[in-house]
Formats: sequence, C-alpha cells, structure tokens
Amino acid sequence: MASHILAETQPGVARTIARAFAASATLREAMLRMLEGLGPQLGFAAGLYWERDAAADVLRFVMIWRAPEIIIPDFEAASRARVFRRGEGLPGRVWERGKWTVIPDLSTDTNFPRRDSGLRDQLRSAVAFPIGDGVLEFFHREGTLDEHRLEETAQLLAAHLEEFLRRAAALEAERISEARRAAILEAALDSVVSMDAAGRVTDWNAAAERMFGWSREEALGREMAELIVPPSLRENHRRGLARYVKTRQSTLLNRRMELLGMRKDGSEFPVELTIARIPIEGTLAFTGYLRDLTERRRAEAESREREAFRERFIGILGHDLRSPIQAILGSTYQLKKAALSETEHRSLARIGTSAQRMSRMIDDLLDLTRGRLGGGIPVSPRTMDLAQTAAQVIEETRAAHPGREIVLEVQGEASGQWDPDRMEQLLSNLTVNAVVHGAPNKPVRIGIAATADHVEIAVHNEGAPIPEGDRERIFDPFRRAAPEGGKGLGLGLYIAREIARAHDGELSLDSSAEQGTTFRVRLPRVR
Repeated sequence: MASHILAETQPGVARTIARAFAASATLREAMLRMLEGLGPQLGFAAGLYWERDAAADVLRFVMIWRAPEIIIPDFEAASRARVFRRGEGLPGRVWERGKWTVIPDLSTDTNFPRRDSGLRDQLRSAVAFPIGDGVLEFFHREGTLDEHRLEETAQLLAAHLEEFLRRAAALEAERISEARRAAILEAALDSVVSMDAAGRVTDWNAAAERMFGWSREEALGREMAELIVPPSLRENHRRGLARYVKTRQSTLLNRRMELLGMRKDGSEFPVELTIARIPIEGTLAFTGYLRDLTERRRAEAESREREAFRERFIGILGHDLRSPIQAILGSTYQLKKAALSETEHRSLARIGTSAQRMSRMIDDLLDLTRGRLGGGIPVSPRTMDLAQTAAQVIEETRAAHPGREIVLEVQGEASGQWDPDRMEQLLSNLTVNAVVHGAPNKPVRIGIAATADHVEIAVHNEGAPIPEGDRERIFDPFRRAAPEGGKGLGLGLYIAREIARAHDGELSLDSSAEQGTTFRVRLPRVR
C-alpha cells in the first residue's frame, strides 16, 4: 500500500511520521519525535529506540518514552542494562529479519529476555519496527494490537525513512564536499578570494590572509576593491564589474593577468590574477586566484643581471684579453725574422709558447663561461670524419710530447654530423690528459668503434687508477686528475664532457689498477 493511500486511512499517524522526519536533522532526533508522537496516537504506554553499535555489532539502548501516567522502573532499568545481538529478543529479531514484529502476549514469548521485568511493570504486548540500523519498540498495557493498523504504520515508516535517509545522505555528501573544498582552499598556497555581484567579499582563504594582511573576519562583507586593489586601479575594477553585471561580457575571465595588488598597510606588489565565475544558478559570483609575483620578479631581475654580467665577461675574455695576446704572438712572429742571439731566440720562444698557452686558457674560460651561464657550449655540426681528426690530434700531441707512444685503432665508418673544431678539442683534451697522467713507458690507446647510429671513442692509458671518490669530481671545473699534473686551469675534462653533451652524447670513466683508465665518449651520428 502506498504511503499516500495510508495517509488517507491514518491521517494523524501519517502527519506525525512525516513531520518527525521533515523537522529532524538526525535520525535520533526523528526517533525522539516519533516516540513522543506515535506513542499517544497508537495508545502505547511506552516506547524505546535501539541503535546498532557497529564496532560490537549489537543493538544498544538509546532513549525511552513513557506516557505521563506510566511508571515502569523495573523494565526501564532492565532495558538500559541490555544489549541485543541479531535474533535475540524483540529488537534482535526485528533487526535480523528487517520486518516489523508483534508479540501479542509477553507472558508466552520464549525469546523476550526482559519478560519478568516487563510483566512486573504490567506490560502485556509489544510491537517493533525496523529503522535502518536501529529498532523502534512500543508496549501496550491492555487491549489488543490492531495488526492491520500496525502494518500501515510500518509501511509509512519505511517510506518516509527511505526519503529521510536519501536526504540525509545528500546533505552529508554536500557537507563532506564543502569540508573538502574548505580544506583545499585553506591548504592552497595561492590566495583564493570570492566576491558577489556587488563586489563584496564572500570567501577569503588562509593564503589571502597571509598575502594581504586582512583576516577572514575583517575581509568578509567588505568591498574587495577597498581591500586589495590599489587606488589608481579601483575605478577600472568597479566599471569592469558593473559592465559584466549588465552585459555578461568580459575579456578578463579565465585568463592570467599580471597587475598590482595592495596589502593592508597600503604597500603595492605584483600579483598574477585569474578570475572565474562561480557556476551558481540564479546569481552572480566570482572567485579570484592570486599569486604573489614578488619573488619571481626578483629572480627575473637577478637573471637579467647575470645575463648582462655574462655578456660583459665573455666580451672581456673574447676581446679585451685576447687582443694583447694576439699582439704578443704577432710581435714574436715578426721578431723571429730579426738577427737575434741564441739566448734571445730562446727567450722569444718562451714568450710565444706562454702566449699560446694563455690563449688556450682564454678559450677554456670562454667555454666554461658559456657552459655555466649560457646554457651549454655552442656547436656547429657538419659532416666530418672522426678518424681523420683523431690522427691529426695524435700527430700534434706526439710533437708536443716526443717519445710517447700513441696508438689509434678504428673499427667501422667514423663519419657523422659533429662540430669539427669541438671534436678536435675533445680528442686533444682527452689525449693530452692520458699522456700526462698515464704511465710514461706504456702506450696511450685511442679506439674509435662505429655502429649504424653511434660512434664510441675510448681513450685509454695505464698507470695508477683514479680514486673512486674522485671519479666524478675530476669533471668539475678547475680540478685536475693529479694536483701536480698539467699547466692548464683544470678545465680540460669539464670541457670535454660539455662538448659531448652539446652533441647529445655522454662522457664516462672506468678506472682500475688492473685495467687502467679509460674515458669513453658515445656520440650519435646525427645530432
């Protein structure tokens, strides 16, 4: 039987049940109204509400109602002290079956643990209704229970309970959603500020408190323009809001803007702002997401200063220092033709050698500066043959280090797209490093192995291994494999690795007392 039909047969009961559920925020509150309303209407002497304890999986006493003239001390005490498991007693039976149940005569019921106390307090019959995870229980002192009327009552209770639980679930979901939204807003690093169509603040999160200096209590209800918009921009803000309210057209919604914000103390600072309309039917509301750009602007200014310094530094290295070196080298070339004594020629040779070494140091410093400050060493790839470049480097190294044995082994076709000058520099740095730090009575071996996609260069020397703790640090600028080795700045291995990386390759190291030391460069044929 539908609830609206039942309402025609029991209008008072139907109204009581409907009002109890409609006026209550919780199920317990509804049950209290139900006991106080249904008890007198159905002629009951007392009523109880039992609720499931989920942890123990039992029913526990929650509340009791008694008619004004009724006193049932023994039964009430027994009820308060009881818990019921599924199938136990009247509450347990109704809980287990999920169906309303009548006991016409308590004195004959064998599954009613409170029978003796109930009979002493003159309770004669009982009925109980399932209420979700609880049970509503009523007792008569005299007369018989109208089971047809109780069936109608049970159906009314079930229908209204279902609607109540659906509404409660929706409200709980909304509450959880609102709590989650509030938690997200409070945890957000960006300021989140909402306003209505009049420009009044309706929401103000913790980040907004920190950013602008106004507390939530101070901000709510105030005009946003007065709080965070600098005086010079307020009229534009107000006109733009009024125009949108009138036309629903704006070029500012849902896009990032950079402008000035204002703190509580009146100080202005750069912010990034995104404004979105809140989709609430029938009203206009907006949320602004603001990010303080002060640190970003400071970092950008520092970056510009570093870039300017880099350009000045590279200019000094590339021109101001190189020019006098070139003048010295040019002068030594001219003086070589002059009639000089043997001592003067030796001095002139030392000057030329020192000037050339200084020129190479300037080149290394330029590469270091470009690598550290300019995003890597620049390269200009074109077709070249690594084997030819390696042979040329070996000849030059032999000339500078007479008596040292350097062996070149090539497997496969060693051509590809690389920067010839940079490849010569890489090979020279690795070869000289192997000659200087390798065992003087053992050969330096340079191997080039080519595959379809890659070429690998291996520069090997024997001698004392590089300590494991130094194997990564030797690629740092201004570090040498051995403190006493070399006359340069300690940039050779660093530059070699940067050249490999500029060609999308990599430089690695293996070193042991048994196998010696090998620097390996793996290069793709095409960058």
